[in-house]
Amino acid sequence: MNETLRVNGTAEISTNGAFLRLCEENGKLPKTVIKLNVEAVYMHCAKAFIRSKLWDQESHIDRSSFPSLGQVLKDHAQMRTPSKVIDVGLKLNEKTTLY
Repeated sequence: MNETLRVNGTAEISTNGAFLRLCEENGKLPKTVIKLNVEAVYMHCAKAFIRSKLWDQESHIDRSSFPSLGQVLKDHAQMRTPSKVIDVGLKLNEKTTLY
């Protein structure tokens, strides 16, 4: 499906307990939620997505040609920790703290 739903409006970050409970997952609440104040909703034609080849696998760049997130964090924060150690920690964090 190339068409997409377009939503116009404003958003705010909320810590309201009622909103947090709506997003509970596996017994855990998020720290914050994004509250959307929708002003308009409509279908958006597919022209831009087709032209951009967003979902065309042939136009995608091979992920291995980019640095890992661990390498990016290491360089940006000028960390001494090896990027491979950071990458392992990030993967572990995904598994243990996602929900």
